[in-house]
Amino acid sequence: MDFEEKLDFFRKSDLDLETKNRYLESTLHEIADFYNNAPCGYHSVDEHGIILRMNDTELNWLGLTRDEVIGKKSFWDFAVPVG
Repeated sequence: MDFEEKLDFFRKSDLDLETKNRYLESTLHEIADFYNNAPCGYHSVDEHGIILRMNDTELNWLGLTRDEVIGKKSFWDFAVPVG
């Protein structure tokens, strides 16, 4: 089943709330795993360029920890000047 089919099934099902919550938690873990272990670096920034989130792949490439980056570093700290 692709994502849309799962979502449609979930909406139409008569599953009890506890079962739906377990399913949602499982799906959340799948998405988090995909994000953190993607073969490319991902990051999210706020309107000032401050990094709010960075996946494990990018952190490993940079040799940094989440504590060193999140809320402390700007996108521009990692940008390379042209020239």
